[in-house]
Amino acid sequence: MFVDRERRASVGDAADEISERLASGDTIVLFAEGTSSDGNRVLPFKTSLFGAVKTGSPGAASTVVQTAAIVYTHLHGVPLGRADRPRVGWYGDMEMQSHAWGVLKSGPLSVTIRVSAPVPLETFAGRKDLALSSERTVRKAVLGILRGRAASDELHPVEPDENRRKQRHPTATVSNEKWT
Repeated sequence: MFVDRERRASVGDAADEISERLASGDTIVLFAEGTSSDGNRVLPFKTSLFGAVKTGSPGAASTVVQTAAIVYTHLHGVPLGRADRPRVGWYGDMEMQSHAWGVLKSGPLSVTIRVSAPVPLETFAGRKDLALSSERTVRKAVLGILRGRAASDELHPVEPDENRRKQRHPTATVSNEKWT
């Protein structure tokens, strides 16, 4: 499903479709950042599509939520560092087709995917709680992958402040802002 985030009505229509698909037993994968980044950070999750998941509904007890952190880690077997990762990330106003072709031509690319344990939907108070918990889980996993740490390592990622969280498209421009 494609969600045109520039049209508010599109988000509501998508949430309705997600609800219908979940009710019929489908599995849904949601890219909750609402845009893409250069691969060096996790952007704040948008909560609107999480509204499709009814945390207090009768089916919530049998529904689980799992997060997946996806990080490109190596090109030609050489680790991608902070400066190299934007070469494979698609973000900002990059033209998708030419960028994808350039990445495919650049050689073998390794990716690490870390999937969390399933958490019952009924665990969450509502869509905002679900979105924030999912964001924190993904942020911690991405940080662990970028630092070469085991999933069990205790990490404490820095979270965006409320102003950053409310920005519509925080990656529209690339800045020298420091993220840890």
